Amino acid sequence: MKLLLKILAALAVLLVLVVVLVPVVISTDDITNEISRQVTANTGRDLVIEGEKSLSILPSLSLELNQVSLTNMEGGSQPNMISMERLDIHIPWMALLSGELSIERFVIEEPAILLETDAEGDANWDLIAAAEPAPEVEAAPIKATTLPSGFDISLGEVAIRGGSLTYIDGQAGTEERLDELGLAIELPSLYQALQLKGTVRYMGETLNLDIGVTTPAKAINGEIFEVSMLLNTRLLEMAYSGEISNQGEEIKGSLKLAGDSVKDLAAWQNAELDAGADAFNAFEVTGDMLFSDETLRIQQLVARLDALEIKGDSTLVLADIPDISANLDLGMLDLNPYLPPSTAGEAQAPVDDDVAGSETPAEPIVWDDTPIDLSALKSVNANITVRSDGLKARDITLGENAFGLVLTGGKMRMSLDKFKAYNGTGNGLVAVNASSVPYAIETNFDLSGIEAEPLLTDSVGFDKLRGAGNLEWNLKTSGRSQKDFVDRLNGTVGFSFKDGAVRGANIAAIARSAQAIATGKLAQVSLDKNFDNAAETDFSEMGGTLTFSKGVGTNTDLRLASPLIRVKGEGSIDLPATNVDYTAQARLVDTIEGQAASGKSKGIGVPIKISGPFHDVKIKPDLSSAAKESVMDALKDKLFKRFNR
Repeated sequence: MKLLLKILAALAVLLVLVVVLVPVVISTDDITNEISRQVTANTGRDLVIEGEKSLSILPSLSLELNQVSLTNMEGGSQPNMISMERLDIHIPWMALLSGELSIERFVIEEPAILLETDAEGDANWDLIAAAEPAPEVEAAPIKATTLPSGFDISLGEVAIRGGSLTYIDGQAGTEERLDELGLAIELPSLYQALQLKGTVRYMGETLNLDIGVTTPAKAINGEIFEVSMLLNTRLLEMAYSGEISNQGEEIKGSLKLAGDSVKDLAAWQNAELDAGADAFNAFEVTGDMLFSDETLRIQQLVARLDALEIKGDSTLVLADIPDISANLDLGMLDLNPYLPPSTAGEAQAPVDDDVAGSETPAEPIVWDDTPIDLSALKSVNANITVRSDGLKARDITLGENAFGLVLTGGKMRMSLDKFKAYNGTGNGLVAVNASSVPYAIETNFDLSGIEAEPLLTDSVGFDKLRGAGNLEWNLKTSGRSQKDFVDRLNGTVGFSFKDGAVRGANIAAIARSAQAIATGKLAQVSLDKNFDNAAETDFSEMGGTLTFSKGVGTNTDLRLASPLIRVKGEGSIDLPATNVDYTAQARLVDTIEGQAASGKSKGIGVPIKISGPFHDVKIKPDLSSAAKESVMDALKDKLFKRFNR
């Protein structure tokens, strides 16, 4: 401000001299040379005027300069900081005589303005630093300027026509450019409203600006002043209305951001969104904002995107690592329009090439060992609470739910505090530690009363289990890739379901046929066809536990009970090798007593082998073991009768 007043005072003195001396001894060149000398002395930059110059004193003091330039800082990317085709200044004589700063006309045509910082962060617009260095003094606190009594500024036609404004960040290596400038400033007085209106072009789009400051004098004196800003483009409308205080360190007001297409807005910024016709279209964000002490608060936030609506409040603390806190209500959140298209075969169960009608064998599963980068979790801290009336993602449908997310130093903890889905309830926790490598992941979930078939079908495309029950897992892993996470999986998965069925095989029929073969009663043999979805093993109860160690899940307590059959099982599921090795022992029961019948089993126990790679699992009875058991049962029966005569 002092530098500006110093330059304006020098110009005013020179202009008064012009009035007195121009007609006698001073030429236009002498005046412009003196102006250039004063600019160089006060800024360390050269003001060069290469084109025609004209000076007139009636009816007002008028100065017209062509092809004017101000040199850039040393080491700048271009020779000039500012260049313009024409500068036209008209100052009324009454303003010079009264001491009031009044300009009838100040028009810049076709300017090329360059604002830049170098690799050290030094800015070319710091004109004080460019001048001769002043003696070092201790920095004083910034204080509000007080306008002298009776001082005022009046601007008539002040405009920039054409040209460009370029900003180069030498540290970040980025460049932004505005062109086709068409701006005008209206300021009748420092005590009346200032208006900046006009258009600029940015990345090929025209931006319409309308900025108002109610009382510039209050802004200069450090008092609270009101500001309004409206920005319109073909793609976006942004409006702000509020007040600024404490020398610009505190800003509060209402904000609105709206547009007809997020896709078009993203394309404008060279970020394509691959989305369907009903996704990423109209949007609107409104809220009350307060910025103070490097903290941005948005209250009564309402964000709408297509049919979605989010409400809540949030706080952003600006620091080396930004800190975000938010409390949001998502309403009914349907994510399906925003998810990428499903890949071919996604969410489908593996196809057995032995099944009638299948033509293409299923492909083996190969775990991806591409390193996953979770370092972004260390770039922000967060504490977010989210509620929703429901959620849809792919075929997954959830009811009312709530979860919290805490992220600090690369450690994320997401807790599912409330969960309703598939006629059941639950809660859970996902913890990710990305503060160091290898990353560590822990998940704990407890689901009750869950319908197995829709849950497993919607989530992983597995439709072989029907029934309602409980599902609980506590799993941990670590690594840098999908393969690492599978190889290092440890923990337990427990399940218990009632009144359902396992699809793909009729174990009771297999057991009866195996018994007939083992005992030589071939007339009773009626083996099922290849196992398909038409075959089922009904159960009244089924439960068990999988214990994982280094990706291999072992089960020893499978139990399945139905009115016709009892099944026990044990074996392993090797995730790293994508292989199953499991044996189910099936026995028929003596009587039918309804659900969870307690009748004793009869006949031969039939081992049923379930084995093979995930993409080609085979299910077949072990007839040799069944035959051995048949002989042993017959021998036991004869010995029992012999010793109990």
